Amino acid sequence: MPAAPDGSPERRSLEDESSSLSQRTRQAEQDNATIYQDPVPSAGALPRLEPKLFVKPIRPEEGLSSAQVAYADAFPALLPAATAAAVTQFHGEATGGVGVLEELLSACTALEKEAHCVAQREETCHAVGAATMANEVLKAEEEKDAALLSDEPRLTRPLVVSEYDALQRRREALLAAVAEQHALFVGLTEGHRFYKVVVLTELRKASEKGAEIADLREAERASLLRRMNEPPPTFTQATAQPAAAHAAPSSYAGGGASLAEARAAWQASHAGAGGASPPPTTIMCYGCRNKFGVPPNTAIVACPFCKTHNRVPP
Repeated sequence: MPAAPDGSPERRSLEDESSSLSQRTRQAEQDNATIYQDPVPSAGALPRLEPKLFVKPIRPEEGLSSAQVAYADAFPALLPAATAAAVTQFHGEATGGVGVLEELLSACTALEKEAHCVAQREETCHAVGAATMANEVLKAEEEKDAALLSDEPRLTRPLVVSEYDALQRRREALLAAVAEQHALFVGLTEGHRFYKVVVLTELRKASEKGAEIADLREAERASLLRRMNEPPPTFTQATAQPAAAHAAPSSYAGGGASLAEARAAWQASHAGAGGASPPPTTIMCYGCRNKFGVPPNTAIVACPFCKTHNRVPP
């Protein structure tokens, strides 16, 4: 960036700013040396000041009220000359400001009165205009009524029978329309009550019943999933439960006798076998899908897990 030429405003501004910063730096160094390096005397070493009462009677200025006299400074001699001059100047400015405020307040009051007078004048004119218009309308109505009353033959002529019949028919039609509208209104009101009391109650009952059925189905589904997720029994457990399956009640006539005969035949056939036994038959329950062993020569056996009767294949 090229340097600014000598005597230019930018260069003078930079020089002034540099001088100001240098002066502030020197003043800060001097203050630092004064504050942190000079020894500070203790409070006991300082000279004791003896307060003295100074009273100077001053005659109040003429034209001041008692409040202004009480508010005036009673000890002007104690104030420095600069402070006293500043106080006097401020007092003069405040007095002048109060006068200006009083003038503005008077002007605002005058403007408010003028605006109020203008509003009253407009309101009065509006009221007078409305009254005049109303009088004109009433006068026109009176003239119209007078013209109608002057046509006496037309007013006093007898009514024609056909006109009377037409009026009667129109009256009956209007009464029928009113009755129909009333019936429609009553029907809509009763229908609203019917739907609100009866239909809404039935719908609520149906929704509650559907919720109960849904909860029941959900419980059944959870039970089925729980049984399906259970680990299948071991071969030892499956073969150790044929006795419990034989003890289950049969759901058909003669089932108990068939099981007893099958058990007796099996025991008789294995009585002299000398300990050798054929391998047990294993089937899967069609209800819970679990496998378990069944004794030989058995046609129907109950599942030891879900108590469902299963047919044993030959």
